[in-house]
This record gives sequence, structure tokens and C-alpha cells, in this order.
Amino acid sequence: MARNKNKKTVYRKNWAHQRKRKIDREEEVQWANSAKRKAADATDAVAKSIEAALPLSPSAVATDALEAGALLEQKGLLKDAMKRYTSAIKMLMPHLSETGVGEHVETLMAQAEDTKAGLSARKAKSKIQRKLNCASV
Repeated sequence: MARNKNKKTVYRKNWAHQRKRKIDREEEVQWANSAKRKAADATDAVAKSIEAALPLSPSAVATDALEAGALLEQKGLLKDAMKRYTSAIKMLMPHLSETGVGEHVETLMAQAEDTKAGLSARKAKSKIQRKLNCASV
């Protein structure tokens, strides 16, 4: 009888451990999903602010948009959220080409794509900032 009792308690411990592991996995998935939703919401907010601030100063808006993009990339956006962000920047392009900053923004977007290829986000952001400083002078 003692042996059966021990087997039962061992079984119960294993069951509790498996249940805890399952709960941990579910919490991890929920956390990842909420982070993805927050990133998508942040992307939408950036796109809306770009549209709102566009008439004021296109070059300043481009700077803000690219900095926000570097931060969003650093957080690891979903592909669809990144597509929304890049479409917002592409919406800027006609306005920026009128001011002469459009070519610089195209090169900066190409550099932002390089971040995915292995450059660190900090290096890419500093390169973007240097290019924008050169473009504004």
C-alpha cells in the first residue's frame, strides 16, 4: 500500500508540474500577443501623426518617422505592422521630393532595411541621424 501511495503522490507532483508548465506557456503566448498588438497600435499612431503633421514641415516629419521606425524595428514588429509603417513613409515621399529631401529618405529607408540583415538598431539609427543632419544642411 505504501508503494501505491508513493506512486500516486509522484503522479500528482508530475501532473501539477505539467499544469504549471502549460500555464507558463499560455502566459508567454498571451504576453507575446499583447506586445504584438501594442506594436501594431504604435505603428498606427505613428502613421496618423505623420498624416497630421505633414503640412507643417515634411523634413521634420521624416526625421520623426524614421526615428520611430528604428524604435519599432528594435522592438521586433510583426510583418503587417511593418508594412503599415513603410506605407506611411511611402505616403510621405511625394511631399518630400518637392522639398528635395526625398532621395535622402530613400537611402535612409534602405539603411533601415539593412538593420534586418544584421546591423544593430543603434548603429542604423546613428547612421540615419547622420544622413539626416547632412540632408538638412
